[in-house]
Amino acid sequence: MMTVKQAAERLGVSASLVYELCARGRIRHSRIGFGRGTIRITEEALAEFLKGAEAETAASALPPLRHLTAPASSRGPSRAAREDAPAAP
Repeated sequence: MMTVKQAAERLGVSASLVYELCARGRIRHSRIGFGRGTIRITEEALAEFLKGAEAETAASALPPLRHLTAPASSRGPSRAAREDAPAAP
């Protein structure tokens, strides 16, 4: 079992982020001791988190953007309408 600091070093993040992930239930952990106790994280729990994070990243990937054009009415008068319009004095 590893401490929050060790888990943070393994993940390359801050200890405060690991505390937050534990609080949100994203990283499975145990508390040892009285009161709030000391958080301990197993290798397996860290591996589960990493596997889940990879799956979330793949699932949240956005599809490629498509080129959108504005409807003709919002682009102003068409070329034909401009050519047929009387000239301004």
